[in-house]
Amino acid sequence: MAQHKNPLPTTDAVIAGPDGRVVLILRKNEPRGWALPGGFVDHGEELGHACRREAREETGLEVELVEQFFTYSDPRRDPRKHTISTVSTSASTTRRSCATISAGPKPANAANSEKKTPFSNAS
Repeated sequence: MAQHKNPLPTTDAVIAGPDGRVVLILRKNEPRGWALPGGFVDHGEELGHACRREAREETGLEVELVEQFFTYSDPRRDPRKHTISTVSTSASTTRRSCATISAGPKPANAANSEKKTPFSNAS
């Protein structure tokens, strides 16, 4: 019987700060560049839990998911492998502004991120 080669599920969070700016991370691993916080869904993990976990791991923020925004599935979207990413809008429940997060220390377990910044400053 043939092996199935399925896309991997991922999730991304659009995190709106209290000032309306969106939090991005600067990836230090490929593919490099600015990105929404997110990552792979673990086996047996619920999609919403994965989104909150990835947001916490990459930004240090606790988030409340507001709604599923869109699912991206273009096989060319991630040069490493075919992924299907479900993006959720969310609000930070952590009491820090985006500016403080941007200037603050990096969480110890943020393996894929080296800097956070508000979207409006990411040009």
